[in-house]
Amino acid sequence: MTKRNRIIKKWIPVVIFITGILLLLAIKLVRQEQTITNNINFRLKAAAGTIELVINDDLIEAAVEGVQPDSEQYRDTQNKFDRIAAIHEVDYAYVVIEKEDSVYFVICNVLPSDIENNIVIKYLDVFSEAPPELKAAFTSNNSLVFSKNSNKWGTFRSAYIQKTTESGIKYLLCSDMFLKDINNELLRVFIEFLVSLIFVVLISFPLIYLRMNSPKRSANISK
Repeated sequence: MTKRNRIIKKWIPVVIFITGILLLLAIKLVRQEQTITNNINFRLKAAAGTIELVINDDLIEAAVEGVQPDSEQYRDTQNKFDRIAAIHEVDYAYVVIEKEDSVYFVICNVLPSDIENNIVIKYLDVFSEAPPELKAAFTSNNSLVFSKNSNKWGTFRSAYIQKTTESGIKYLLCSDMFLKDINNELLRVFIEFLVSLIFVVLISFPLIYLRMNSPKRSANISK
């Protein structure tokens, strides 16, 4: 057997072992990322969908007509939006309408940071930074639309569900998650992947060492 063949024979098992482990880790990483993405989309969809249980046509029609709602009922509904956001672990849950080519907030939960920064969303505030995906959702054939967008409140992954009142007014049930929180979840998975990779490299050293020194042991035995 030539020297080249001996080297190949010695290293093939090591290469196959390490490659197999790395491949398994890579598959695990991709699957975990997909799982996180699917979970986030599900939470956004569930939060937006739950809004339908607490919103009513009267509030939507009042918003379109520019009529102020009953303040006590409005606060009670807003508290329910706070609970929806908390239950589904999203940052914002809100409803918007479109009127005269502008998007208006009907109702939204309130974050403590919004109060501190004086950016609390109020009834019929204009959503001047409404993303194109949100505007398109009013006329889209898809009942559910996702988008990535930025505005003065932050950068988000969002979901929009189109609904229509009995009188034919279209509105959107919306939910947002801060993109930084999503990225933190993905970063955690990537760090776990790196730790696993380092572990594989470390446990591979003894195998590599044994393969490298096997000819020496064989030579000593022969003597």
